[in-house]
Amino acid sequence: MAAKSAAAVAALAVAAAAAAEEAAEETEAAARAAMEAAILAKSAAERAKQAARHAAEAALLFSVTTEGDRARADQAVTEAEHAEQGARDRFHVAQEEGFPKDSD
Repeated sequence: MAAKSAAAVAALAVAAAAAAEEAAEETEAAARAAMEAAILAKSAAERAKQAARHAAEAALLFSVTTEGDRARADQAVTEAEHAEQGARDRFHVAQEEGFPKDSD
């Protein structure tokens, strides 16, 4: 009877060892998958960081270009205002002189 009990315990121990080995293999596979996921996440984060850096550089370039455009637009407005004032002055002079007639 003791031998049968020992054999049953041994069979259970073998089954438990097999289950433990299987669990260890599954744990190893899960750990490997987690490591691969972490590597992929790190790579994606690096690409996102690089994309953000490029976007910031593009925004800076756009800002500089916009400032130049604004300066040129301000200069054009000033020139247009001066031309308008000159035309207004000439109109008032011509108005005071009775608008000279064309000599056709």
